[in-house]
Amino acid sequence: MMRSPWRRVLRRASEADRRRSRQDPGTPPPPHDVLRKTRDPSDLRTCVRAGRRGAATSQVAITSCSASETSSALRPAFSRTWFFSSAFLSLSSQVTRCALVLTVLLLSSPWAIAVAQDYEPRHGFWIGVGLGFGPASFACDSCDYRRATANNSSQLGGWAISFGLGGTPSPRLRVGAEYRGWLHGLKDSLPEIELISLLVAMYARDQGGPFLELGAGFSNYSLVQGTGDPIEPVARTASSFVSGHGFGFTVGVGWEFQSEFTPRITYSLGRENTLDASGRTIARGWTHKVLLFEVGIRGAL
Repeated sequence: MMRSPWRRVLRRASEADRRRSRQDPGTPPPPHDVLRKTRDPSDLRTCVRAGRRGAATSQVAITSCSASETSSALRPAFSRTWFFSSAFLSLSSQVTRCALVLTVLLLSSPWAIAVAQDYEPRHGFWIGVGLGFGPASFACDSCDYRRATANNSSQLGGWAISFGLGGTPSPRLRVGAEYRGWLHGLKDSLPEIELISLLVAMYARDQGGPFLELGAGFSNYSLVQGTGDPIEPVARTASSFVSGHGFGFTVGVGWEFQSEFTPRITYSLGRENTLDASGRTIARGWTHKVLLFEVGIRGAL
């Protein structure tokens, strides 16, 4: 029966220990005995040295270090790590307190208060003016375009002005009344479209940003005498060559900037049942559509 080589190694190690103890009685006990008796080593090097010395005599010497001994040896390293971590946390808390103090000072400064007032939500009465450009198209059940518009085409380009006034029930809602007038040209006989409507504007934000507006009211189409003056384009003394009254509505989308500059795109539709000229009906089922790109200002009074 073959004997285990480890038994031979252990036997030889024990014999070497006995011979060493006979030669030098002051020699300390074998490393594994030292490690077994040690309960609280002050340094991890004790276990390492003992393990190295015991490696020549026993493969199990290094395993004699217990978990408590290892933790005790590593205790100084943990203490240094805890010291640096505590110092870092203390510094971080000081920086945080300084940042909070600076933030409070900045928010309470007159400059911050002035900026906040500039960006305050919508409120109170508002007024708006605008200038736009865009085409108008005409249709009818029975009519003479040449007689009704002084042009042979059913689609004409033109320019428009608008004025509005109202109130602000909430920061995201404005209501009021608006007048919009569209003209084709400045001289001679001018097709003119007028719309007076109740307006509701809904905003996505309390200040600035996109908005949607809806309006409905009275529509008027007429063929008037132009003066060539953009300030007063229609002659006051001249009567309309053609006129008709009806109902219309408008829808628009736009963007309000912080400076109250308000570009928008509007689409309006109006219908006049009949157009009259010199007491005679020249068109029936008259409708007009206007698409405008408008720039303007709408702000609080």
